[in-house]
Order: sequence, then C-alpha cells, then structure tokens
Amino acid sequence: MHPTTVRPSYTVCDITKTITREPINWLRTDFIDVKNAKRLDIEIHYFLLNCFYVDTSQFCKTYLTLYSYHANTAQPLPDPTKGMFQQEAVITPKSLSPRIVKKDIFRGSVVTRGQGIYLAFLDQGGCIALTKVIISYRYCPESGSTLVTFPRTVAPASNSDLMEQEGKCTDANSVNKVKLVRACLSDGKWNITDGFACLCKAGYELIIGSVAALECKG
Repeated sequence: MHPTTVRPSYTVCDITKTITREPINWLRTDFIDVKNAKRLDIEIHYFLLNCFYVDTSQFCKTYLTLYSYHANTAQPLPDPTKGMFQQEAVITPKSLSPRIVKKDIFRGSVVTRGQGIYLAFLDQGGCIALTKVIISYRYCPESGSTLVTFPRTVAPASNSDLMEQEGKCTDANSVNKVKLVRACLSDGKWNITDGFACLCKAGYELIIGSVAALECKG
C-alpha cells in the first residue's frame, strides 16, 4: 500500500495463514544523484509486527532487506527481481514485543560505485510500515586559519582512503612558507595540524579588516 494523507507510509502485511507461497514484495526508489559522495549514510524509520498470532502464515518474517543498484546515469527502471541489485543489509528490530508495535530506526551506510544509485526494499512475508528514509553524505566544511582557507571537500568512504586538500592564502599580499595540506576524514572532520598560516609580505601588516577578517595592509 502506497502512502496516503491518512497513512503517510508504505505498508505491507502478508502474514495471513491463507498464504500458500512465500511473498515477494519489492519497493524501489527513483534514481538518486549522489553528488560525488563516496559513502551514503542511510537512516530508515519503520514499524514491524512480530509473528505471534495463531493464524500467522508459515512464511511470516520479522525483517526487511535493503538492496542497491549503482549507475552513472538514470537507467530505464532497473528490475530488482532480475538479480540486478546487490544486497546491502538485513534490517531487523532491536527487540520484538509479542503484542506491541513500536518504531525502530535502522542506520547503515552504502559505499557508492557510480554517479547515482537506486535503493530497493524486499519484503518476504512481513507486516511492515516504512515511514521515513533519510539519505545523506558527509563532507568537511570550508575551513581555515590565519589567512588560509580550505575548500569544502566530500569525505572519503573510510580513513584508509583519505582526501587531501590543498589550502590557499586568502590575501593577495600574503604568502605561505610551507605547503598547505589537510586531510578530510571519513566523519566529515578535518585532520587539524597546527602551524598552518600565510604570512604578510614584506611591507604589509596583519590587521582585522572592515568585515572582521584578517588581511594584509600596506
């Protein structure tokens, strides 16, 4: 069942005893442009009913499976039923109550392998409500120190593949004495190293300018 104004969620509940074969229900996203992200963080909000009823189907499941399909451009709707998608995670609640349905949140990540991605969810006989999916990525923000600036940089998938970025002097009348290089870590934080600074050229003095920024004034 698709979302409505009354029930803002995707729902499925194939658990009745009358079912004679294992259900296979897919939900696939549209093409998602990952915008050069190396890793996507995925947060899934859902409700899942435990298999406790006497008349529950023998195929009743208490999990949902996440799949992905990577592509450089939007494809003509890739079909998850034809083995085109790769399994990423089996989503199970932290705990299951016999009678109480409560919201669970799954947090995971997917390393990107293209300019875009499709996600798909597979249900094989559960009673599930999918209420929210949040997809994000990490980056190191624009940052700097004395007369130095480093540009916003997309974070790597892991710290074994660090993204080094070279900074620039912010004032035309300043110069750097050492190479201005920082590493962007996978958690979106810069690997800070003390001593990064550009110095004013001879004949110029470091002052606070009209917009509270440091500048070299002759």
